[in-house]
Amino acid sequence: MAGDAPAGAGDDGPPTSSSPGARSGRAFRVIAGALLLAGLLAAIAAVRAPPGRVQELLVSIAGVGVLGGVLTYWIRPSATVDTDPAQRVYATLAANTSALREDLGAADRTVYAPAAQSVDGFAPVVVLCLPADAGVPPAGERRPVLDTGVASGEDVSEIVTLHPTGAALLDAIEDVATRSLPEEPLELADHLSTAAVASLELAAAIEPAVDGRAGTASFTVRSPSFWPPEDEHSAPTFDHPVPSVLATGLALGLDRPVTASTSVHGPAELRVTCEWSVDPGDGPG
Repeated sequence: MAGDAPAGAGDDGPPTSSSPGARSGRAFRVIAGALLLAGLLAAIAAVRAPPGRVQELLVSIAGVGVLGGVLTYWIRPSATVDTDPAQRVYATLAANTSALREDLGAADRTVYAPAAQSVDGFAPVVVLCLPADAGVPPAGERRPVLDTGVASGEDVSEIVTLHPTGAALLDAIEDVATRSLPEEPLELADHLSTAAVASLELAAAIEPAVDGRAGTASFTVRSPSFWPPEDEHSAPTFDHPVPSVLATGLALGLDRPVTASTSVHGPAELRVTCEWSVDPGDGPG
């Protein structure tokens, strides 16, 4: 998943003759030419017309045509007016983070873990990037970005620690504060799904399915944000806001690391799978 091109992160390049920007430019030039031609014809007719109301009308039409043609040619909507700035910002951050993970050999697993310290504006959770064969590090003083194991003595050579998007989003929602999160996995998953849709508007709908005994939660996400139609056949890349909120909330409520993965489940539909360790005394959830 980490190797996939992030949503919207492709290089659009300069407009080609078949691109929407080029077609839009040609359309405005045609309109500008038509207005100029109409203005010039009206001007010629005004010169030949006898003085009076008809001549005045033709002069007015000529002025409107010439002025409208000039303005249409030089002042036209930019080809980027339909660009979503938030989508572009996410795509850039996702691409940079994915490149960092690849370079450090930590692009295989994404784990959201409770943090010993909190930062203003973030819930106390960090997201760890681990190789596939690495175990989840024990709780310690994990601090983004590369001093992960300074206080706990962990080997940080293949671990990247970052602030998750979900930590900032959950911290901004008063009714999803740490003190109010349910502890039972099923209730917690329902709570997070509702918050992601109703409060954060990250998707049209999220349907959770929880197996507390197995330590898994599967979320079907319909029409998620930050996942444009042109990328609907490849799963979103690292720390997409939807799985980030769900996995961060689970890590907070369950007080244990949660491994998260995302896959395409259908048209405009994602499947987010979260897994955590289960103690023998844990209930069914």
